[in-house]
Amino acid sequence: LDAVNQHLRSADLEKHAAETRARLQEAIGKSLEEEHQKVLARRLVIERRKEEQERLAMEEDKEKSRLKAQRQRAEEEEEKARLQADAERRDAEREHRTREEAEAAERRKLAEQMAEQRKTMKVAKKKGWGEGGGKVETDVDKLAEKDRSELMREQKMLLMDERQGFEKRLE
Repeated sequence: LDAVNQHLRSADLEKHAAETRARLQEAIGKSLEEEHQKVLARRLVIERRKEEQERLAMEEDKEKSRLKAQRQRAEEEEEKARLQADAERRDAEREHRTREEAEAAERRKLAEQMAEQRKTMKVAKKKGWGEGGGKVETDVDKLAEKDRSELMREQKMLLMDERQGFEKRLE
């Protein structure tokens, strides 16, 4: 009887152990499936975060590139404006220098003509005429240093004096 009892008990124990094993395997299976779903969900969240970070990094890079290009364009425009201003300044200086040289040449030519005229004028030979009561200036270099309007004024005065002298002689 003990053997039968033991045999029946061992069958019950085996059945009970099999049921327990089945429940355990089912619980483990469910637990594994739940854990797998959690891992997949976490992986999906991590992947989305990573994609968002990459998108933000790309946008930041684009913005940096845009700002860099904008700064470079501004610098190029400033450089272009500076070069243009320099060119205009050099042109103005060249024009000014050319104009001054032309005026100096004209004054020199006028001074040469006036010096030649003054040498032949009778008034120029008289004492007491001109600045400081001295002789009328006939040196071309000194005449060329004077302003054009001053030369013209002096020449006009000399011509008027010469004319008056001529008219007196005719009387």
